[in-house]
Amino acid sequence: APGHYCGESCIANTPLGDWANGDVNGICPVGYFCPEGSVQPQKCAASTFMNHTGAEACYACPPGYFCDGVATSLVFNCPQGSYCPSATGLSIPQCPVGTYGHAPNLEASADCSPCTPGKYCSVPGLTAPEGDCNAGYICLASSENEYGRIGASSSNPCPKGKYCVAGSHTGQDCPPQTYNPSTTQTSNVACLYCLAGKFCATAGLAEPTGPCAAGYVCHRGSDTAFPTTEQTVTDPATSSPLLIGGLIAPVGHYSLNGSHVATPCAAGSYNPLTGQAQCLETPFGYYTLHTASNYAANVGTPGYYYPKGTKFETQFPCPQGTYSNMNGNYNVSGCLSAPGGYYAQGVANTAPTGHCDEGFYCSSGAFSANPACVPTIGGGCETGGPCVASQYCPVGSSYPQDCPGGSYCADSSGRITGLIYAGFYGKRSMLSPTPRNVVDPANFELIGDVCPPGHYCGNGSVTPATCPPATFTNVTGNTQLADCENCLPGYICPTNGTVYPTILC
Repeated sequence: APGHYCGESCIANTPLGDWANGDVNGICPVGYFCPEGSVQPQKCAASTFMNHTGAEACYACPPGYFCDGVATSLVFNCPQGSYCPSATGLSIPQCPVGTYGHAPNLEASADCSPCTPGKYCSVPGLTAPEGDCNAGYICLASSENEYGRIGASSSNPCPKGKYCVAGSHTGQDCPPQTYNPSTTQTSNVACLYCLAGKFCATAGLAEPTGPCAAGYVCHRGSDTAFPTTEQTVTDPATSSPLLIGGLIAPVGHYSLNGSHVATPCAAGSYNPLTGQAQCLETPFGYYTLHTASNYAANVGTPGYYYPKGTKFETQFPCPQGTYSNMNGNYNVSGCLSAPGGYYAQGVANTAPTGHCDEGFYCSSGAFSANPACVPTIGGGCETGGPCVASQYCPVGSSYPQDCPGGSYCADSSGRITGLIYAGFYGKRSMLSPTPRNVVDPANFELIGDVCPPGHYCGNGSVTPATCPPATFTNVTGNTQLADCENCLPGYICPTNGTVYPTILC
């Protein structure tokens, strides 16, 4: 019968002999099985066992245990580092890479513990994690090597914005004020103070948050776009002193987005406020130097003019030929032309320099005491010029005068050369002391000639003097009253300037 064996001369189908005592017929012993018709017991194979007599078949080894096929009546605890599913024999599976066996008697691979975060398990059959994750890498649960490999990934480097000491499973965030642009970093030395002109507002940054706000200055290590404090620390990367933080742009300065220093206001501009993104243009009548915070004290001085944005006191001098005696003159038109008869030499004059020289005339805007003639379209001279022969120019002349009547001006000195000689006359503009038939080209008036009949002309005569009544003269060039002859006998000379008597007595 099943559970029994009959070797020979068996008289019943359920013999009770003992195999251990050498009985050839009997009940199947522990550790064996006897199917129906068995001649002798069969030993349980590895992965099975039988712990009682009379078994027709062996039991499969239970989960969490293994059966070695030798001591077939026993089951053995599955060793730590392995797992034993049902019917485990001598081939005992080990906990796979990335796991470890935390206890004996595990029944399935799922019972193996994932490798502890921060550790790695690189070989099968471990009873504890193999070691700490390498510095610069992250080992999550189930990591298969010291670089954090899981499955197809070869490693799990510490990400940007963090640093990872040995045994890391998350990595440490770089704190605010810092950033880390590189992977696989192993200490906080990798957390760099934020770039100058930038700010790093939160932890774990791989790059700065953004640029410093306009009107502010961000040194290294600023954690806000609007910093107002600064301090000196030791830079862990260099062990050198480092100014971190930032400040609001001071008066006299400005800063654009992303500034790491405040820019001084350029000459010609100013800024009375802090935190500004630009400077103001200096108004008319004033000047401002570099880094100005106000303009009121820099009112323009006489001799100069000050348009908007003037950069220094002497930038715009009144040009030659002009002057200014006012403070705060803001336009070149405020520089007054030197008046007629005066000149303003050079630039930046506060008053006319002096009178025009003798022999020259200075019209408006002259810049020399003896100006050269610069011709105008109308045929004159722009700011004056030298007198020419026949003209008279005393000191301070604003225009060339005609040589005065009764005198002559023979050269361009502007002086009177002398008096018209006796026997001649000259009303104006005479070149010679003995003029003859001189006509004014403007109106064709006879303005100089030999003294005509009926007249006499002494030295310096402007016009001929008439011979008085009772006298006459019919010759030219008379020089004195005595040259007028008495009227002829039998005639009368009743009027002035008689040339020859013609009226009988």
